[in-house]
Amino acid sequence: MRTWIKVSLLTVLAFGVCWGGAIWYWRANNRVPATSDLLLLLIVLPLALLLAIWLGSKLLAVLTAAPAVAAATPGAAVPEPAPKAGPVLTVVASALRAPHGESAQELSEAIAASKARADLDPELFDGEGFPVMSMRVSEAGEVRQEEVMSDWLREQDMGQLRFSPEQWRALALGSAVVAELAGQAASHALLEEGEVPPGSPRKPSVLPVLQLLPVFPLDWNSQQRHAASQWFVRILTEAGWPANRIAASTDSIDVSAPALLGRLAQFQQREGAPCLALLLACASQIGDESISHLAARGTLFSATNPDGQIPGEGAAGLLLADALQASHLVSADQMELHGLQEGLRNSSADDGKRASSALLGELIAQTLSGGKQDAAEVTMLVADSGPRNSRVMELMGVASAALPQLDHGADVIAAGVGSGSSGPLAFFTALALAQHEATSRAGPVLCVSNEDPYRRYSVLLKPALAV
Repeated sequence: MRTWIKVSLLTVLAFGVCWGGAIWYWRANNRVPATSDLLLLLIVLPLALLLAIWLGSKLLAVLTAAPAVAAATPGAAVPEPAPKAGPVLTVVASALRAPHGESAQELSEAIAASKARADLDPELFDGEGFPVMSMRVSEAGEVRQEEVMSDWLREQDMGQLRFSPEQWRALALGSAVVAELAGQAASHALLEEGEVPPGSPRKPSVLPVLQLLPVFPLDWNSQQRHAASQWFVRILTEAGWPANRIAASTDSIDVSAPALLGRLAQFQQREGAPCLALLLACASQIGDESISHLAARGTLFSATNPDGQIPGEGAAGLLLADALQASHLVSADQMELHGLQEGLRNSSADDGKRASSALLGELIAQTLSGGKQDAAEVTMLVADSGPRNSRVMELMGVASAALPQLDHGADVIAAGVGSGSSGPLAFFTALALAQHEATSRAGPVLCVSNEDPYRRYSVLLKPALAV
């Protein structure tokens, strides 16, 4: 609509200037215009003026989009320098709980069949009493989670701590993901050897420290994050991992999911120490409190606000390791991560302008170069994109430009459409889907992040045998 109004005003202005000038000229010279004058000054001239303006705008767009010009412009959106090659992290296993699947395979099939859609929520209503669109996990298990965890909180002298219904749902979904990944971690070969009795001539096995890195929604306070982290530690210890070999952190509260992954990779590259980490995100907006907050901010999806957020929920986690630790773990779906790249747009993707895929395309090119991967061999593109038109158009634009061999219907997945508005959860969900697809297709898969208004990320997953 905005573009149509601008074009209309420009057309009226062009014709108005030409017609006004012609009439003034004829009156000043006391001249009666001939038919040829009428056609030339009243029709041909304004059309020529409009054509010149259109060609000039196209030429200006081409010049401003040139990489050399963008690099020289202060504040231009450019990717950060590629990091030096270093140790590669391996995705040993992934797990997720989403409204349309309890595994990456189920969610992938639902998205491919166009079944991962929002629906009218049976329990949530807006301020006018109408049901809202949501993406709800049918059996989150929040009632059982509250019963079990409340007893544990009292045992830990945290009985006064309170969680909202949405938080209980997030904790239930996150606990299921941690339990699944804890089983994978417990397959560690050194753990199975067991402890050696004191005085034994054989040296005891030294397990790596398992880093637990959860990402919680921003509205969780520090006490809630601490309690949730310790609950996840309990799940890990129940699966068999020693409590003294777990390091839990809640410092990731203000860190995006891709940035957290990048920090872990940089730490491994810098320190070269054994690396074993469980990265997790869980969130839920399925509750009256969340709906009220979204409505108060004017960001709740509705018929009158089609660019609003669709409340969603879920949990997704990754078990990451260096090459040595990965060799000690039992998993048939191990995928190596290569070339994580980060870039920053110079304007928000929410400003209503036409979506630009230039920055994301540059990041993909750097990722492929860092992973020594030919673009023509990439089998799929997975993103954390939600259903908003700006994100989908950006994703499809970069797929057409950088990966023309991909079928947009079968080879490009937007993971955000399967979990609704869920913050950092969408990127971990995208990585879980990328690991599944790289395994099933036996080839490299690109995973990108473009849901944030400014930040863009790109990373490559490929089987170890393809290195």
